Amino acid sequence: MMLVHDFRASRDVPAEWERHNWERPYSFLSTAAEDVSGATLRAVEHDYLFDKVVSGFDCKRVLSRRSLTRHSSVPFTDAAARIIIRSLYQALLREPSLFACLITQSVGEWPDGYWILDHTPRALIPASSQWEPGDVRRLIQGQGWATGPGMAIVLGIDWDGPRRYGPDHQYAEALAACGRVGHALVLEGLNIGLSSRMTPAVHESTAQQLFDLHQSRDCLYFLRLAHPHVSTR
Repeated sequence: MMLVHDFRASRDVPAEWERHNWERPYSFLSTAAEDVSGATLRAVEHDYLFDKVVSGFDCKRVLSRRSLTRHSSVPFTDAAARIIIRSLYQALLREPSLFACLITQSVGEWPDGYWILDHTPRALIPASSQWEPGDVRRLIQGQGWATGPGMAIVLGIDWDGPRRYGPDHQYAEALAACGRVGHALVLEGLNIGLSSRMTPAVHESTAQQLFDLHQSRDCLYFLRLAHPHVSTR
């Protein structure tokens, strides 16, 4: 006979989580928080995600989040950009196989354009590509939500970067790492009132062109953060 673990019996689950049948993720996240406090190396590697999920995690705000389909004309401030970039650097320190690029459009005093994040030293290196909003849509196969005021992050794998596994497993691990980093950025954006949307539909040759990427770098995911459109109806 199969035994089904009763998560509610083993841990006090807040009513809001229980109402949405989230006993299992609550148990997992609570255990993850305990791991970060000193148990496993694997958890410590991902502390950039756990500190956002467990510390001050606002369940109701997450439930009210909507995927970004229409953007607002509200300016994307320099302060918001710094928060997202700081979170991105925090994550990349723990995910050495990944690299990241940025796209800025109507972000504070920044020029619209394409950037590569560098680590040593920390710097944002502008790509030589001329800014064209249509190129951003082309980057994700023509999807219209790609453009407008806000910031986009492109995550990818650097095949010349540090390796823990063979090539096949390295690719799978990079995909999982993109999910972790993307989730961390979504939660960070949520805390400052931003909506987000993520897609793996990256056009590789367009990405190579826009960011002047070395051939050892392949882009995997595109994430956009912006202020959501608020209907007045």
